[in-house]
Amino acid sequence: QRLAPEKSSEIEELHRKRQRDGLSASELEALATLMKEYTRIMLVRSRSAALLKQRGHDVSELCEEHEP
Repeated sequence: QRLAPEKSSEIEELHRKRQRDGLSASELEALATLMKEYTRIMLVRSRSAALLKQRGHDVSELCEEHEP
């Protein structure tokens, strides 16, 4: 599972805006929600990779992919 490209773009834009101008309360809430989803996805992926590695699968190519 991956974060949808539009959500990834929204995270990037909110991070840029936070650095540039700051965020409103609703924007902070939106960013927090998106980051929770991203974190959940990354935890599931890392647990899955660890389980695959334990079972003898090569997971080295999974480490080459990066998301925001």
